[in-house]
This record gives sequence, structure tokens and C-alpha cells, in this order.
Amino acid sequence: MTTVEDPAAARWRAADELAQGVADDGLGRRRGRVLAWVLGLFVASWLAGFVLAFALPRPAHHATSGGMGVREFAGLTLSAIGFLVALIGFIWGVRTKHYITRWRAVTSPLSRRERKSVMKQIRGRRPMDSEHADTIVAAARQLRRASLGTAPLYAGLSLMVLGFVVSATVLVSLILCLISLALFAAAGVQLLVYYRQMGAFLEAQSPG
Repeated sequence: MTTVEDPAAARWRAADELAQGVADDGLGRRRGRVLAWVLGLFVASWLAGFVLAFALPRPAHHATSGGMGVREFAGLTLSAIGFLVALIGFIWGVRTKHYITRWRAVTSPLSRRERKSVMKQIRGRRPMDSEHADTIVAAARQLRRASLGTAPLYAGLSLMVLGFVVSATVLVSLILCLISLALFAAAGVQLLVYYRQMGAFLEAQSPG
């Protein structure tokens, strides 16, 4: 008579295997879902950009002496610097293995409720689950390392958006760029908070 493993226990076992660097049986399925989600997001963003390109008013063309204005030059400079920061940061993150694909994340086999519970424990909002302590510590260590690798991308993209804000000549475009910049700033602050919380958690769990 074969015994059926409890689904929750199976999920935690898979998470523990990922924490030890072993691929679990559900990795391929999770990878397919993530890639499908990314493809759908790409198509949706492309369609949204296509629609906005036709919907937004175009700036009036004025006869000028030619050349680039101060605002355009400043915006282009900021965007170029931001692109270089993001590119160099991305290369650094890849070479130093700061990034982790979503389907290989320690918490990826867990249910949404279990992932939220893990984050609450890491952030000190829920008592530590001693039964899965090693897996939760591994998840915190992985997330903190990934957060550090993401920081240069946020900085670079924020500079690029700031460049668009400086050079924007249409009110609607300016508003959209300002909203994007505010969202990037909020995400950056949240990333810093998470990074500090995970650091405090790991320090508390370290022996001695």
C-alpha cells in the first residue's frame, strides 16, 4: 500500500530541496507559467504603447534654427546615464549571481498563503516556524541577495524615467512619466525596507 504525501509537506520538501540546490519535480511547470506570464505582459505593454502612441497628442513642430535644446540635452544625458547604470548593474548582478529566476526561488513551490507566511516571519510579524526554520532562513538569504542585485536596476531605470520627465513636452506624457517616477521611488524605498528587515532577520537567526 502506497502512502500519499501531504500536499503541504510535499511543497515544503520541494522548497527545502531548492534551498540545497536540488531541482524539484515541479520546476519545469513553474518555469512554463512564469514564461507565459512574461510573454503576456510583453504583449500587453506593446499594445498599450501602440494605443498611447496614437491617442496622445503630438507636440507642434516649430521652425527653429535646429539643434537640441537644453531640456532635450539634459533629458538625453540623464537617460543615457541611467541606461549605463542599469546595464552595468545587470552585468554585475549576473556575474556575481545576485539574480535568481522565479521558478528557482526557494519559496516558489509554496502556495501563496505559505509564501506570505514566510515573508511575515522574515519581517518579524509572525513567530518563527521552527519546523521549517532552515528553509525560511535560506529564502531570506536568497531574497536579500537578489534585492541587492536589483538596486542598480532600480537606480538606472529611475534615472532614465527622470530623463523622460525633463525632456517631456506634452502634458500627458509628463504626467505619465511623473507617475512612473513616483512608482519607481516607492518601489525603491520598499526594497530598502525589505533589505534591512531581511538583514535583521538573518542576524537574529545566526548562531552566537
